Amino acid sequence: WSNRIFRLIRESSPMRQAANVMNTTSNSLDVLVDRGEPTSAWVAETGTRTETNTSFMSRHPISVSEHYAYPAVTTHLLEDNAFDVEGWLMGKIAARFARQENAGFFGGSGSGQPKGLNTYDTTPDASFTWGADPSAYNIGSVYTGVNSTLGTTPVEIIGDLVDSLKAEYLAGAGFMMPRAVKNLIRDLKDDQGRFYFQPSLSEGVPDRLMGYPIFLAEDMDGPAADTVGMYFGNFSEAYTIVDRTAMQVVRDPYTSPGNVKFYVAKRVGGALTNPEAIKALVLGSEPV
Repeated sequence: WSNRIFRLIRESSPMRQAANVMNTTSNSLDVLVDRGEPTSAWVAETGTRTETNTSFMSRHPISVSEHYAYPAVTTHLLEDNAFDVEGWLMGKIAARFARQENAGFFGGSGSGQPKGLNTYDTTPDASFTWGADPSAYNIGSVYTGVNSTLGTTPVEIIGDLVDSLKAEYLAGAGFMMPRAVKNLIRDLKDDQGRFYFQPSLSEGVPDRLMGYPIFLAEDMDGPAADTVGMYFGNFSEAYTIVDRTAMQVVRDPYTSPGNVKFYVAKRVGGALTNPEAIKALVLGSEPV
């Protein structure tokens, strides 16, 4: 056997790198949400003071779900190989878990898996409201006006997307998009011929667009009519990932003689927790 394994590269998304990650010791974590503020009023020196209202925080529960793999390996393969089969297998499973989690953070239904970003409704940003019901959260959106593309004035549209985010969130903001959409914005220039897209010259440092980092998320949809082409926002504010346990491995050499079964499991959840901190660019026309 060769001591080198050539493997297929499978692309995923850096959601854990961008989002807020928390831990829990139970089946769910209640995230506290403060959407209001106390009322106040002006009063003269001898004026009457009346009691003002006080807003209280609400709870947004995020449930964790189990994600598992249950492979079996023959004892001969474990005993006779020149390389560490068990270690290789655990590495493969860990990589698979990471990819499937990221897929869930974008496309998960929220039932027995994370609630993915792409499953939240988009609404014109002028109509966006942060309601009290987490199941009814939506994402304020800018529309390109042309199906499947960035429209006829892509620089202005992306600028509108950036300007739709409140200034307080901009310090930690970034773009998230698939490579197919990055290819659409790579050659955009201003009137002086300067590129809005700035490629990174250092390993591990993301490319930038209009000064903000770009996270490549291959779990997002490619350019298509009425799909989200990119997100812009402060993802550490907008989306929360909840971990209950790290990857756990149960090794079973007994129930199937001649084989060793590995039950590998991890419990994780995720949901949009601050819809005000993220905006979407929809490749299509604004609904009427």
